[in-house]
Amino acid sequence: MSNASSDLLVLGIGSPFGADRVAWEVVDRLRGDPRYSRLRLETADRPGAGLATYLQGVRAAILFDALLSDAPPGSLHRLHPAQLAPGDRTSNHGFGVADALALGRALGILPPRLALVGIAVAAEGEPVIDLPALHAMMRELMEEMVRPEG
Repeated sequence: MSNASSDLLVLGIGSPFGADRVAWEVVDRLRGDPRYSRLRLETADRPGAGLATYLQGVRAAILFDALLSDAPPGSLHRLHPAQLAPGDRTSNHGFGVADALALGRALGILPPRLALVGIAVAAEGEPVIDLPALHAMMRELMEEMVRPEG
């Protein structure tokens, strides 16, 4: 579970197998870097509706998940919740991220600040992580998540 207490949760969603483990590998890379030692770094094995419980009581969250795309493997794509359609059965998680976010919204438990990042994966092959792009995105997202509202 968590390696530190923090107001910022970074959650890798997926499974420990195949290309779907790319978000888990992102979290592992962040765990090994002192720049991220104060973040709450966790992974969730196909959490389905349980994703909402990870987000309950959290002030800010960054969610990473594999994204089947024509984009180069390892490329990072900032997504907005409106881009995800609840009930979309293209998710290999069954009850997908969009469904879980819709549930969290309905229950009023989503964090005030939430970022979604898709990591492009190929249908087959090993996951790829573009580390310079990951660190650049994390710098940007961390600044955004801690910026005062207003």
